[in-house]
Amino acid sequence: MNVHTMALVLSDWSYLDTWIVAIGALCAMACASCGCFLVLRRMSMMGDAISHGVLPGIVIAFLVSSTRSSTIMFIGAALAGLLTALASQWLSQWLRVERSGAIGVVFTTLFALGILLIVVAADSVELDPHCVLYGEIALAPLDVIRVGGIDIPRAALSLGIVWIVNLGICLVLLKELRMASFDPQFSRSIDFKPELLNALIMTMVAVTTVAAFESVGSILVLAMLVIPPVIARLLSDRFTGMLWWCMLIGVVASIIGHVGAITLPRIVGYESTNTAGMMTVSLVVLLALVILIAPGPGILAQAARRRRHRLQVAQEDLLGLLFRMEEANQHQISSGTLLARAAEAGGHGRAMVSRALGKLLSTQRIQIAPEGVQLRESGRREASQLVRSHRLWERYLSDQVGLQDDHVHETAMMLEHVTSPEMQSRLAEESSGDRTDPHGRPIPGSEKD
Repeated sequence: MNVHTMALVLSDWSYLDTWIVAIGALCAMACASCGCFLVLRRMSMMGDAISHGVLPGIVIAFLVSSTRSSTIMFIGAALAGLLTALASQWLSQWLRVERSGAIGVVFTTLFALGILLIVVAADSVELDPHCVLYGEIALAPLDVIRVGGIDIPRAALSLGIVWIVNLGICLVLLKELRMASFDPQFSRSIDFKPELLNALIMTMVAVTTVAAFESVGSILVLAMLVIPPVIARLLSDRFTGMLWWCMLIGVVASIIGHVGAITLPRIVGYESTNTAGMMTVSLVVLLALVILIAPGPGILAQAARRRRHRLQVAQEDLLGLLFRMEEANQHQISSGTLLARAAEAGGHGRAMVSRALGKLLSTQRIQIAPEGVQLRESGRREASQLVRSHRLWERYLSDQVGLQDDHVHETAMMLEHVTSPEMQSRLAEESSGDRTDPHGRPIPGSEKD
């Protein structure tokens, strides 16, 4: 499908499409406000647990009311969802059960109870949750209520209210909720009642999840509860930033998902595809993209940091090698010989060592004289401290750890690159005044000497 055909498809955009995107965005923002807590507290499967745990609530609501009214079903499901969340929290907190294990115990028990109630008390009645509770986002704009003379989809109104309430709770009780989530002992010590705050979070999760199930279906809700917070966590280290990123990502995924649902299937000859599924796929694609390009934990950022670290280690290995050669009065060495020896000694590739040599030249820590490669004064000072760290580590590993003298070099080669001045001072104190390494070579003085 070319761009012209896609433009023709989008030209048929109607108010129903706008409402579908709006409902998806409201669902995402409502789920974001409580999904962040689930991800940070390692309770991401709570949404899935509630989707199974609502079954006994639906059955009991029917048995009590003898009706399949959506309002009655919602109340029963919400209460069952709240029970699922609070029971999981109680098992984890008071019986010391691992959180995912507690969630698994509770939702399987409640789901089994729901099946048993259907078989025993309501076997002749169709009470499949997918029929009486779970909605479909593509059909949600058709169920409207009139507010102020304007027809508004019921799903948009309910999800909008849930989002506003959740966001208000998060903003008003932000400090207390963060404290209860990350440092409950301190929260308890200053009378913030972390148990009540945890119950509030679980209530938000249960009500939001069930309300969203009724409006847009389970698949999209489960995705919105988990994937946007995970993406936001990769982009921000602060909870407030994570919350806003989470809502923005959900809105973007809703737009991309619905546009993709009505345009991309035309490529393979289909009219359209499931909007909720495509929104979920959009979230997964965004997650993959952020995993790749996130500035902190992203794959590309980590690869760049590792490459910079390898370059730094290669530079230090070159400096250390030149310093040791000066100690041995080997002042004439060509760049080619130096590169070969450094690559062999440090385990670096020839290309990496060549880059390191170029970096040392550009920063004027070494120079290439007619006699060969030589250290400049700044490079000699840096190399001296590097060799000092290396030999102090050899002395420490020999005297304090008890390694054989011929086994300390390789370990010291790795540790010398991560030794801070403070650590170097501690190593010097542990050396008991020894001025030589286990091999009898002198330990260079510190920068203060």
